[in-house]
Amino acid sequence: MRFSQRSAPLRLLVVALATVLVGIGGVSLARAQNNQVCFPETGFCTSERFLSFWQENGGLSAFGFPITAQGTELIQGQPFEVQWFERQRFERHPENAAPFDVLLGRLGADRLAQLGLNWFDFPKADPAVAAANRCIFVPETGHSICGGVPDGVSQLWPELPRRARH
Repeated sequence: MRFSQRSAPLRLLVVALATVLVGIGGVSLARAQNNQVCFPETGFCTSERFLSFWQENGGLSAFGFPITAQGTELIQGQPFEVQWFERQRFERHPENAAPFDVLLGRLGADRLAQLGLNWFDFPKADPAVAAANRCIFVPETGHSICGGVPDGVSQLWPELPRRARH
């Protein structure tokens, strides 16, 4: 795989995250306030609605540590309150009622857009082949999710409807 200059920030982020993960012996949470948890491993805190979403949906094993402070970013041209974690970007959507007021960023779609690719143009999967390979076929997109991802999804979200599982 060739790395371009555009991938340099991504490589730097991966190295930084790996450094943090190597230093983790046990997770130490420092509670600064009742509605805020700070992580000495990264020096960042998460609070309020992002904290409750993090705690209720897998916490450290699903999302990792916070790697930025809460702030505002433009997403599809609109400002949203966000916070980045090792494996996801949380977005606050006050226009939605709970529990949909915190949504996960579409990092894959964002990265494809950076590369000038459109996932709608990718070849569609065959549902029979997906099932035979223990993949999750997603009819809404016409694509399959394979490898260790289906097992991880089943472990983190056992309530996921059976039709979406392998």
